[in-house]
Amino acid sequence: MPSNTFFRLEKEKQDKILEASKKEFSKFPLEEASIANIVKEAGIPRGSFYQYFTGKEDVFFYLFEEARRNLEDSFISYLEKTNGDLFETFKLFFYDFSKEVLEGENKDFFRHTFLHMNYTRSNQMMVSEMSEEERQRHLNHRKHHHQDRDRYEKIMSSINKEKLNVKNEREFKMLFHQLWSMLFHTINEAYRMRHVSGSIDYKQLASDFYLKLTWLQFGVTK
Repeated sequence: MPSNTFFRLEKEKQDKILEASKKEFSKFPLEEASIANIVKEAGIPRGSFYQYFTGKEDVFFYLFEEARRNLEDSFISYLEKTNGDLFETFKLFFYDFSKEVLEGENKDFFRHTFLHMNYTRSNQMMVSEMSEEERQRHLNHRKHHHQDRDRYEKIMSSINKEKLNVKNEREFKMLFHQLWSMLFHTINEAYRMRHVSGSIDYKQLASDFYLKLTWLQFGVTK
């Protein structure tokens, strides 16, 4: 996450650096993105960049967290509406998530993220999969932004685990990870649709996702 030095900058300068970074990550995936392009666009010395971030991955995941904030709030709101029903929440959340990722203002940023996702990166994108060290950095970052709650704790406390056939926290995390992985896979399928046919069939996409949810929830055997 950004250093304290970054947060002491004037907001206008912070925004300029972040916009330059988002522009670069919207053009190129993380592996191909250039710090040289970012500092040139932001109008700052390369050395200053490293006073603010440890590297391009640092600023990338900070931007991703900023972009996903509204999605997290949407997920929490559906958890509250469904009284913590995890499967029903994912079903309702799917529309918001897919529209934001595929059509929202950060769609190019998300596109490069999902098309070049690997196991490690998918874990870093899911707050529930963070290590304690990563979570602490996450909490420290949110203090800088004066967050009034820890979304991770809010999500975890809102899920009704009594409705789930899980024996312990490890099994619950396995299930939670599987659900997110299914969602991510469906988004990648949407990109494939667009590449092949030039458009996305949202009705088919949702139908396939709901079917996978049903299989996971109730099984596929007769």
